[in-house]
Amino acid sequence: MDEHKRWKIKFSILMIILIIIIYGSNYLVLGDAEHIISYVWTHLGFIPVDILVVAFLLDEIIEKKEKEAMLEKLDMLMSTFFSEVGNDLIRQLSAANKYKANTENLKSIKNWEQKDFENKLSELKDVSLDFTADIAPEDREEFLENLRTLLVDKREFIINLINNPNLLEKEEFTGLINAILHLDEELEHRTDLALVNETDFGHLNGDMQRVYDKLVYEWVYYLKYLHKHYPYMIALIIRTNPFDEDADVYVKEWFLERFNMTSEINCENIKSCIILCGGQSRRMGRDKGSMIIQDKPMIKHILYTLNHIIDEAIIVLNNQERIERYCEFINPQEYSYTITFLEDMIKNKGPMPGIMTGLENIKGEYALVLPCDSPYVSKKYVQTIFSEIDNEHQAIVPYHDIDNKLKTSEPLHSVYNKNIIPEIEELLENDVLHIKGLIEKIDAKFILIDNKKIEKKEFKNLNRPEDI
Repeated sequence: MDEHKRWKIKFSILMIILIIIIYGSNYLVLGDAEHIISYVWTHLGFIPVDILVVAFLLDEIIEKKEKEAMLEKLDMLMSTFFSEVGNDLIRQLSAANKYKANTENLKSIKNWEQKDFENKLSELKDVSLDFTADIAPEDREEFLENLRTLLVDKREFIINLINNPNLLEKEEFTGLINAILHLDEELEHRTDLALVNETDFGHLNGDMQRVYDKLVYEWVYYLKYLHKHYPYMIALIIRTNPFDEDADVYVKEWFLERFNMTSEINCENIKSCIILCGGQSRRMGRDKGSMIIQDKPMIKHILYTLNHIIDEAIIVLNNQERIERYCEFINPQEYSYTITFLEDMIKNKGPMPGIMTGLENIKGEYALVLPCDSPYVSKKYVQTIFSEIDNEHQAIVPYHDIDNKLKTSEPLHSVYNKNIIPEIEELLENDVLHIKGLIEKIDAKFILIDNKKIEKKEFKNLNRPEDI
């Protein structure tokens, strides 16, 4: 018998002994056996109810959340696919296609809103795209060779995609990958492409049509995803639109006007987060951010929550040694945003120097500040607090009691503008280290967060071992 099973048996015996002791002492003191039996009988009746709740309701909720998280990762995987092979493949096939009618309106994606992407997806799902490679016989060998070279170069990448079992959840994308692999196989077996005759080229055309049909659908879906979650990433695709012969990678005046982009405005749209890990963790007795909570370091709970919401995270630590340690278990490729590690400029002076360090290095104008020991922060809270930014206030500060705004405020779960750096410097020069002193000094917008249906647990800091 292994150690794990022995532990279970020992634990079960201990629980049975405790039950006997508790009910035995109850009988010895009160002498009411009938009450004990009635109590046990009543609670036994609730066991099937508890099992039903756990087995069905909670299991369904957990499964739904896991599936949402997994589909989010797959959407990010699609981004990698188009960067590696999809964009080049759609460009080659689109340029060769004789029939442009079904994709004519894809020229105007620069003016699309979310509903336009949804309408196009519905249209593409109901109708197969016409495709005929309009290539002169003397140019077919070169065309097929270029296509084969692309697919051979990216074969390992495509095979690695198909080996991902989670892809089964996305039938359309899986179908596209299979169609590409089949076209790759067809071309690979034709050692001399000069021998491809009219009939054989017609056969290959059918394989290309299958790929093209599925590829255009996934491309529109990919753009819809970027438009909703990463509008700054869609900009390059619009400027290199394979369906628009006038597309130009270089930014023109119309592009700035359409997307209301100047370097200043673009910075304002960037969502930044500063995670403070510079504390000494005296009460906890060890570094908090790297502590394992529910199978992963505490800070990684926050990092995963921020996925697909922010554009950059600044992690502020108090020395280079800790930065190197955090780099060992934080893999930037797991996240949809950039991660930068910084050493706190002023050490052991509370959270304000860390906030200042972060604000001096963010690309945007505002940053959400979070402590590394708040693993319960939710996506809903992060989205809610960012939505309150109005460009008129220097900070967005949540609080719980309308009669005690400052006292019940959460300054370490607030959003700050980088223009407060002079105020922080002045406070530090005067040795004012309490962060609520900063809140009093700046123009802050207070948000009664309890009205937003955000749980107070999200603001809980794990400062001591007993808090875990």
